[in-house]
Amino acid sequence: MRGVGIGFAYLMVYSSPIQVAIILWGLWIISTSDYTFLGLSSKEFLYENLLILHDFAYSLFWGSEIWKAYLDFWYQFPLIIMASLKLAISTWFGLWLLKKLK
Repeated sequence: MRGVGIGFAYLMVYSSPIQVAIILWGLWIISTSDYTFLGLSSKEFLYENLLILHDFAYSLFWGSEIWKAYLDFWYQFPLIIMASLKLAISTWFGLWLLKKLK
């Protein structure tokens, strides 16, 4: 079980560059289009740029409208703010978990 926890911690830490890339991609879209910092929601970003990931996330909850509403709630927030929060929290938690388990 400890190995699974260490693997999860490494996944959280090693996914940080991907999250930074998404933040930079969102900032590039904001600077080159009509979107504003607060206007580019996570759902719009995924639907317009990563449709396969958007469809995959919604296909996980194909039978439950309550889970789709849950996704819609979190995807309505601005991409840059949510991705930055996710980056900070997941990196911190991954490093903390590694420290505890090693």
